[in-house]
Amino acid sequence: MVFKRLLSRTLDVFPPFLALLAGLLVASLLLIALNANPIEAFQSLWNGAFGKENSTAETLVKAIPMLFVAIGICVAFRGGVVNIGG
Repeated sequence: MVFKRLLSRTLDVFPPFLALLAGLLVASLLLIALNANPIEAFQSLWNGAFGKENSTAETLVKAIPMLFVAIGICVAFRGGVVNIGG
């Protein structure tokens, strides 16, 4: 019983990682189709978002309002209401 529960929790972790991997794969294929180096592109994205202390702060400043909107939409959908304000 404990093993089954542990296995279930472990398997619940994989879908987000698989989605991330699939997204990176699709983005890499599109970058290759555009004759760009995917590794350099992803490094530039990472450095632009988290490369310096100020970059990390700017990323959070832009991401937090979007996260609050997403949480509000989730609450509205759980309540059976359509939220068009997001």
